[in-house]
Amino acid sequence: MKKCVGFSILILCLVIFSQSITYANTDSLSKALENVYSCVVVESSSGEILFANNESQIRQPASTTKIMTAIIALENADLKKVLTVSQSAVKEIGNGGTNASLIPGEKIVLEDALKLMLVASANDCANVIAENVFGNKEEFIRKMNEKAKEIGALNTTYTNPVGLDGTDGIQYSNQQTTALDLALITRYAMNIEEFRNIVSMQTVTVPPTNMHKEPRTFQNTNKLLNKTYEKFVITGVKTGYTVKAGKVLVSAAMNNEGTELISVVMGTDSNTVFNCTEALLRYGFAHPDLKEFSMRNKPYKILIGGRILSTEPIVTENSVLAPIKEVCQFLKINLDWISEDKTIILEKNGKYVHMNIGKEFAYINGSKIQLAHAPFIENGLSFVPLEPVAETFGYEIKTDSKCKTVEIDSLPFIENLSVSESVYYYCNSEPYEFKDIKIINDRVYIDINSIDSLLKDKIHLEFFPDSRIIYVGSHATYLEYKTEKYDHRIYVPLAALAKNLGIKIFWGPNTKTIHMYYQELSINTDRSVEDLVPEHFVYATVKNNTPLYPSIGASKASSYIKGGKVEIIRDKDYKWYYIKNNTISGWTKSEYLSIDTKFEKLEEKLYPSETEFFVNDYFKLSSPTNYLIWVDLKRQLINIFTRSENSWKLTRQIPCATGKNISPTIKGTFSINNNRGTWMPAGSNAWVKNYVGFYSSYFFHSVKVKRDGAIYDNTLGTVASAGCIRMPLEDSEWFSKNIPVNTTVFIR
Repeated sequence: MKKCVGFSILILCLVIFSQSITYANTDSLSKALENVYSCVVVESSSGEILFANNESQIRQPASTTKIMTAIIALENADLKKVLTVSQSAVKEIGNGGTNASLIPGEKIVLEDALKLMLVASANDCANVIAENVFGNKEEFIRKMNEKAKEIGALNTTYTNPVGLDGTDGIQYSNQQTTALDLALITRYAMNIEEFRNIVSMQTVTVPPTNMHKEPRTFQNTNKLLNKTYEKFVITGVKTGYTVKAGKVLVSAAMNNEGTELISVVMGTDSNTVFNCTEALLRYGFAHPDLKEFSMRNKPYKILIGGRILSTEPIVTENSVLAPIKEVCQFLKINLDWISEDKTIILEKNGKYVHMNIGKEFAYINGSKIQLAHAPFIENGLSFVPLEPVAETFGYEIKTDSKCKTVEIDSLPFIENLSVSESVYYYCNSEPYEFKDIKIINDRVYIDINSIDSLLKDKIHLEFFPDSRIIYVGSHATYLEYKTEKYDHRIYVPLAALAKNLGIKIFWGPNTKTIHMYYQELSINTDRSVEDLVPEHFVYATVKNNTPLYPSIGASKASSYIKGGKVEIIRDKDYKWYYIKNNTISGWTKSEYLSIDTKFEKLEEKLYPSETEFFVNDYFKLSSPTNYLIWVDLKRQLINIFTRSENSWKLTRQIPCATGKNISPTIKGTFSINNNRGTWMPAGSNAWVKNYVGFYSSYFFHSVKVKRDGAIYDNTLGTVASAGCIRMPLEDSEWFSKNIPVNTTVFIR
């Protein structure tokens, strides 16, 4: 029993103590409260009650009802909406109700009706608004009651948009509110810019209408409006009166710091409510906790060197999240944004911070740390926790919850920062360290031994020294630039490799960081090694019903081609041509053909290791001798290989001139035969030397010379012969002496 009594006394003491805090220093209000039914004054931004007396007593709102009428209209209709005045709108205004003398059938825009209703307290305008916004007054009143509950004005009920009560008819007897509810409703309304503007007007002038030919001016019913006091000025909002309600005054006032108070006074007469309003506002603006209340719901500001950032931070219990781009601009921190994986890189004085949107960890100079809050994007701005940024770069953060400020020193407090010249690499947002890097021709090359761990063994790669060609799994492709060999190690160009594997690479110019990003590794199927060695084709257009013969000089055609494009395989004395298309082949006469004589030489050179790759790995050529020959028709080049253990090694390259399109060099795989010699006639007063046969009447030999050995035609590097393969005179001598019979000749 004693415990129960003790507990009750404790509760009573707490109640008395809390009351003494709420109503402290109220002596100055005592006289002003005489003849006041109920009143309240609140700090607008927080809704904190600074003083209240009978604030929850049920009273009639009178014309302060029109505050809610304005809210519903402003939130549901265009200010330029034209309203039509009805007979009932001008009739149902109460006994002696204030009005704007509207006439049935008159047209008035909503904006003017709102001004007349809020400034001149015109009852007819309130009715017109309610009838026109939704098409009927009943729906409008339903919305008023719905909005009151939404705002939290739970003791408020509306039966009409004007403020009529039981004195005007039993149907209005449930029109009721409280001083506290009116404060809540007004606090909501003052956040609507159009409402705030209208209730601050001393007078309002409405233009002529279809029923009023002249403009009309009305005075505000609030005599305290715009009155200036020592610490504040009254900025609005609404008066009200009925016999049952008495005088009602809702006011808003603001001091020079931008703090706004809202007061509601319900009393017996005008002087009472005006005097009480002034006393409430004086008391409220002198309240010792006003600053704290006014800042409670206001956003924080970031201050750097006395300057305020334009974007507000987000302050949580254990972190400050700030718009990082603006912070970096103020603190001169280098920033890079990698959009592919939403990465933020910060750098200053050789120190790095690496964060990702949506991830609750970061990397500080390559070391992983946990974040109090994941970075995020809001309204196109990236917000990151400031704490690791400040700690890394040496800035101090001071958060003042009372003044709602986050202050960052404009200069770092850490001394002797070590400056690193190294470049940081990141792969899929994680720092990656390459053990060995070479910079060659301004390109980054990495040791191939680093690649497996970089790609996390998701794909197998095989490289060749000094070559663009690589194997990705079993697929052969090629890079834009070749690998380089140093100290028996192969280095691959990072950007070129990434491009072939579907890895996107970004250079962070501000933070000097390299970022690699991939979702899935993939082979660039647009690149095939065959692109490096395109086959040479000679094409012609044939006439309709071109005959094909089984052999040269045959009397009877074996088939016919209807016409179109064909490939020229070889010729015989410019008179007969062996041709083929996708389905048939055979010999035909020159008169049926129109041969394309254009030749475009491929200027892109193969590196020696690439040439060897094609012979050994791609074409898989073999030869019974220790020599092998590959004639590259597109490059007009003879490649000569010698056997080296189990592969072919490129030992000599000779420029050449092969057959013109009207007499093309035959393609395929052949062998050097016994038909060779020193001199062979090649036209009028022209000879070739050191001829070596490889198929029928096709030979390797020198360029054209005169009988005395002087050069007659030294054309090389393009198609020029009648089908044989010309080469420089000195090379032909070497070729004739060194290339043995049965050596494989591959022509493509």
